[in-house]
Amino acid sequence: MMMRPMFERWKYERRQQKIEKKLYSQFFVRKNEGKFDNAFFDESDSPLSPDGEVRLKVALDEYNREAQRLRMWFDKLCTDRLCREAVRLDIELPRGDELWEKSPLGGILKRGARGDLRRKIDDEKSRRRDVTAWWWKTVILPAMTFLIGIIGALTGLVVVLKRH
Repeated sequence: MMMRPMFERWKYERRQQKIEKKLYSQFFVRKNEGKFDNAFFDESDSPLSPDGEVRLKVALDEYNREAQRLRMWFDKLCTDRLCREAVRLDIELPRGDELWEKSPLGGILKRGARGDLRRKIDDEKSRRRDVTAWWWKTVILPAMTFLIGIIGALTGLVVVLKRH
């Protein structure tokens, strides 16, 4: 089952918040007496001491790696969704190495290429909607109007013939 884009975004933002909360709780949560309460600092440490700075840099590097992995996962989801939609609408996928990024998850479209593909998808959907509207406006509704008029005339004719 394909996730909707809105829920993909919520899931991405929720994971991002969890990563930020983990980093925040490791370094900036204090007890009531003003001491740090986490696994990285003991009572004499602070984030500003040399040892604390090294630990903070390590944690920030871990945070950045996790955030980058999360962004890559979300970009892959967006790319897959757009590619499925493009194939369904018979739109040619972008070609060329300059439009694709390589990642451990597979090929990911760069932001500009994703925007172009979205624009092509929107144009194709608009074209199809216009064709459908043309059919309704010029063929289906006039035919229905004609048939309803014939049915009304026949009903009136039957009523008049039955009275006489």
